[in-house]
Amino acid sequence: MIGRLFSALPSRKGRRLRRFRTFSRSKRRVVITGVGIVSPIGIGKEIFWKNLVEGKTGIDRISLFDASSFPSQIAGEVRDFEPRAFLNEKQISYYSRATQFAFAAARLAKADAGIKCFDPMRTDVVIGAGASSFEFVDEQVFRNPYAGRAYVAGTFDPRGIAKYSINLPACAIAFAEQIRGYTVTLSTACASGLTAIGTAMERITSGLSDVAIAGAADCAVNHFTLNLFSAADFLNTQNDCPDTALCPFDRRHTKSVLAEGAGIFVFEELAHALDRGAPIYAELSEFSQQYENQNEFFGMDKSGKRWSETILAVTKNGKILPEYVNAHGTSDRQMDIIETSALMHAFGERAAQIPVSSIKGNIGSPFGAAGALQLATAALAIHKKELPPNYNYRMPDPECNLRLDSFRPRTKIKNALVNSHGFGGVNASLFVRELVA
Repeated sequence: MIGRLFSALPSRKGRRLRRFRTFSRSKRRVVITGVGIVSPIGIGKEIFWKNLVEGKTGIDRISLFDASSFPSQIAGEVRDFEPRAFLNEKQISYYSRATQFAFAAARLAKADAGIKCFDPMRTDVVIGAGASSFEFVDEQVFRNPYAGRAYVAGTFDPRGIAKYSINLPACAIAFAEQIRGYTVTLSTACASGLTAIGTAMERITSGLSDVAIAGAADCAVNHFTLNLFSAADFLNTQNDCPDTALCPFDRRHTKSVLAEGAGIFVFEELAHALDRGAPIYAELSEFSQQYENQNEFFGMDKSGKRWSETILAVTKNGKILPEYVNAHGTSDRQMDIIETSALMHAFGERAAQIPVSSIKGNIGSPFGAAGALQLATAALAIHKKELPPNYNYRMPDPECNLRLDSFRPRTKIKNALVNSHGFGGVNASLFVRELVA
């Protein structure tokens, strides 16, 4: 198969070799021709980008339900979503919120790419998702006094299977676009978006498809998820100041904030895109991911060395210095420091030269959708020749000694590195670049 599925990097400073999944660009090249976004700071790429570079946040008090009894009462909600702009009444009744977001983002990406119809056997649908649609579980538990412990006819919605199933976003998109080929849902927690994109990239470079509708969607703002993350003490409780609740890489590190959204793309083989005169945002160059779990409690490698190996894999063993890094950057102190360490291990002192920012301060943590929205940010930064700021960065942390300027530098960049990390131990990195001959 064209491309490296497994590779081992040379040992650095005596470290033992490790093998991990790496997808590389070969003779068949993959480009981004359509971008569809549903996010807490806007629906559609233009409003998303405008609010991002102007330093606006979508984090606010939870409005989808009464969260007054929870320690954390803030989230990154998609507040202006109107499903009827994208779906008919039957689809709305059967599709979960995550499926509706994915469907809408796919429609936006298709329109952006200027494609009227897809080749049913040469188009893939690859969608990432971190969790199932637990807002539906909320609804059913509230309706059923037995909370699912006993069967009572008529208490559960028979459409629930469609709403609960994690694979429905991919299936809904495939059905709507009459695609009969490879359709799959992938889950690696918060790395799901990049995992899906990397898989779509490999399918195209391998010659198995020419086009892919790929990305991720997730909706983490519901009673069930809020209960789980509150119990684990993972969430930010600065309820009175939601607009400044998250400050990635800042000395005031807080904890995470739940969010929701979708980022879906149209990816095409370069010749296919050029033949139809498609708009091209950027080229997907390299993708890699590695499993780094160190114990049965899913403890990540706190040194950042394993994550650095993934970064090295997509930057030709560190020979290519990214001109921008869109970081995982959750605003969790430990995670921010580990990601800083990963970049320092990969690039040494040169890491301090690279502009770094995170969009989590703007949108929160939308689980599997995060990596897809990060790629959208990186691709738009290359396309628009402008870098988004690191929202709410004010007090430098000496343990995060990266270039984290909070101002908006107007800088033309030719490439970018996107980082994601998922609970359970999967780290992922994607290198995207300006299209060159």
